[in-house]
Amino acid sequence: MKVLFNGMLSRDLVRRLSDLWPGSIQATAEYGENYPDEKLWAEAKRLGMTIITKDHDYADAAKFPGPPPRVVRLTILNDRTAATELYLREHAAEIEQFSTSNERYLEV
Repeated sequence: MKVLFNGMLSRDLVRRLSDLWPGSIQATAEYGENYPDEKLWAEAKRLGMTIITKDHDYADAAKFPGPPPRVVRLTILNDRTAATELYLREHAAEIEQFSTSNERYLEV
């Protein structure tokens, strides 16, 4: 599974979680500060990546064009990168299982 971390999440997560999800990218680092959510949605779909975000807007697939990529929405508050990394590691098995399911949206 490859992950596209949206801009709300630290670009350091790509490196810190490369043992779990090699080949992942972070939106701001890859596409710049003002890359629209709609384009990020389409890019994740094109690349076969799962979006991991804290943004609740991604729950509404109707506002985005085309069939949805998989989206994991983190329900944790804004926290330090180390805490987010730990949270993702704790939920990695659940996220991996989701990535092979027929579901398109998961909140953890």
